[in-house]
Amino acid sequence: MYQDTLWNGEYYNLDSQSGSKVVMADQLCGQFYARLLNLPDVVEHHYAEKALAKVYDTCFLKFAHGELGAANGLLPDGSPKIPTIPIPWKFGRGLTSV
Repeated sequence: MYQDTLWNGEYYNLDSQSGSKVVMADQLCGQFYARLLNLPDVVEHHYAEKALAKVYDTCFLKFAHGELGAANGLLPDGSPKIPTIPIPWKFGRGLTSV
């Protein structure tokens, strides 16, 4: 269900209603933990590869040219944007550069 709803051809959308185009760095956390715990995959391998390539390009390379680690979420062109969702939105570095 979520595959058809959230997959946009390059990465997984933030949600199904806001129309946000933000690329979230943590969009495959469930897949990571499923693999870590030897559970079945959450998404098919080719979707994960494509999404991770987009995350790397958008949230790492386009964020300070990869010098500060990964941003939590950015638009595909690398710019920050506050999506229209009812939660506080913050951009910050994760622990990728530690």
